[in-house]
Amino acid sequence: MKPYFLLSILSLTLITVSCKKNKGDNNTITTGNVTADSMILYTNGGFTPQPVWKFYKINGQGAWEDTTSLPSVSNPNNFNVQMSATKYGQVKFILNEVPAQLLNENNSQYVNGVNLADCPMRKVTVYINGNTYVWYMEECTDGMPSYVKPFADKVNTVFANLK
Repeated sequence: MKPYFLLSILSLTLITVSCKKNKGDNNTITTGNVTADSMILYTNGGFTPQPVWKFYKINGQGAWEDTTSLPSVSNPNNFNVQMSATKYGQVKFILNEVPAQLLNENNSQYVNGVNLADCPMRKVTVYINGNTYVWYMEECTDGMPSYVKPFADKVNTVFANLK
């Protein structure tokens, strides 16, 4: 009887540890912000009569917009229009605002399905030291985790400044 009892305890312990790890309890979570080498921002404009897609790239040298067409595997982004120095000056801050905790949550979605009809979707791709990180978020930041919301609000500011 004791072997079955010990096996049961061991199994419950493993399940508990496994579940905690899957919930994001990770001892490698860091605090503060990290600096991105570059960032690509995409928005779909929300549900509108005319589809509105915007693609921007920001790095240490400037900000660019892709005005060609929707990118695809055969037609990748072509950031063909360099934004003015004034616009770049208004958005370059975002490279220093990436929450370090998000690096542990690559490919995460911060989306409230209730808002999808009203809020444009954002795709944020960040490049740091040769690594790529991607997050999906809405323009509507209500209900986002407390460590994501300030960054999402700043991403919204960047979109507003690049219009």
